[in-house]
Amino acid sequence: MVKAGLDPSQYRVSYWEELVWYPAGNFINKFLTVQGPDGQKTDFDASWTLKTPWVTATTLKDQVVV
Repeated sequence: MVKAGLDPSQYRVSYWEELVWYPAGNFINKFLTVQGPDGQKTDFDASWTLKTPWVTATTLKDQVVV
């Protein structure tokens, strides 16, 4: 976040999981919810955020308050 020009202290991050059932079984989706200084919340896949943190940071940076 710092490399993208964002102040991490301005963002709240929470982790949550969702159990998904389908006919062949189930799996767990793991998410991060990030709330920005303007109150806007965005959900991200936790494993992809670990693999590509710059994508998450860029998404947060590019969010426009309407």
